[in-house]
This record gives sequence, C-alpha cells and structure tokens, in this order.
Amino acid sequence: MPKKSAKSDRKKKEEEEKKRQEEGISINKVFFTGKEAARILAEQEEKERQIKEREERHKRRITEKEELKKRKIELDETREILQEQRVRLEQLEAERRNEYSWKRYFRCDGSPNPSIEKEVNTFMSLWRMDETRLTMEEVMDESVHSLRLIDELRTLVADVGDNEEDNQTLITYRRVGLLEIDKEQSDNA
Repeated sequence: MPKKSAKSDRKKKEEEEKKRQEEGISINKVFFTGKEAARILAEQEEKERQIKEREERHKRRITEKEELKKRKIELDETREILQEQRVRLEQLEAERRNEYSWKRYFRCDGSPNPSIEKEVNTFMSLWRMDETRLTMEEVMDESVHSLRLIDELRTLVADVGDNEEDNQTLITYRRVGLLEIDKEQSDNA
C-alpha cells in the first residue's frame, strides 16, 4: 500500500502545481498571485524589451558604421573619377585652343586674332581712322568682316576657362567696341 500513497502524493503535488501556475507565476519556485504577479511580469517584459532595444541599437550602429565605410570608399572613388575627368577636360580644352590657334594662324585673311588684344586694338584704330571708304558697299563689306570677328570673340568668350589666357580673352572682348565702330562707319557712309 505504500506505493499507492506515493503515487497519489505525486498526483496531488502535480495538481497543486497546476493550480498555482493557473493562479499566478513561479519565480525560483516561489509563487506569486494577483497584482504581484502582474507587476513581476511587467518588470520582466520591460527588462526583455530593454535588452532587445540594446541589441537592436548595437546592430544598427554596426550597420551604420559599415555603410559609412562604404560611402567613404564610394566618395573616394567618385573623387578619383572626377579628378580624372577634370584632367581629361583640361587636356581637351588645351587641344581645342591649340587647334584654334593653328587654324587661325593659317587663315591669313588679314583679320586680327580676337584673342590678341594688340591686334584687335590696331584693327579698331585703323578702321576708325580710315575715311577712304565712301560707298555703302565698302562699309558693308567691312561690317561683315567685323561681325565675323565679333562672332569669333563670342565663341572665345563662351569657351573661357580658369586660366589666365582665357581671362585675357574675356578682358579683350569687354574692351572691344567693334559694334560701335561699325555703327560709326555706317553713319559716316
């Protein structure tokens, strides 16, 4: 008979344990009921939430650091590409200026080089002082010539870069009063 009592005791203990679990919570085999159980559960949930938030923040920081490293690498690569492009652009501009100078040199049409201030000033002074053209046709021919020079100046100014030579071209363009001289010559004819 003692065997039955051991089994029945064990069953009773299990039933009591189930009741306690239904009524409250057990922490380290200490059972709490009602408000205490709710408070303890809330505290445990809060601790778990805080731990989870810390882990998420840590993961976020790691991710942000990795992204920052990637961005720095991409920025360096972009800067390198831009520098290469700048160098290539400067080379192309220099080639274009040299080609223009070469073509201008071989033109040999007697018109001044608009990028050389002295030539433009000499041309303007001689044109202003020339009173031998009396017909409108001669004045129109000279006007067409000066308008071509003005167009060439505008093209040069549109291509102005950062170097001193280009800035000098811009200064020349500002000083040139070809339109004024053209108007004077037209009025005189």
